[in-house]
Amino acid sequence: MNRVKHLAFWNLVLKNKKLVCDAVVRTTYQGGTESGVDNWSIRCRDGNVYSVNIEPNAQDAVCTGDAFARGAE
Repeated sequence: MNRVKHLAFWNLVLKNKKLVCDAVVRTTYQGGTESGVDNWSIRCRDGNVYSVNIEPNAQDAVCTGDAFARGAE
């Protein structure tokens, strides 16, 4: 998947979860668990950062908003 499609995919994931993100600008794969859960860090242009856990059945995702402290602006 090219970068544009990759970022668009994550924009859609966050939008479907009704999370605030003006545009995804960076994603980082954080690794997976033995049970098959993949962990991603998603950073938005507006400063929001989310931690997303994708279940192996690809049906469920757990998103935690502002997973990392935002620096003073």
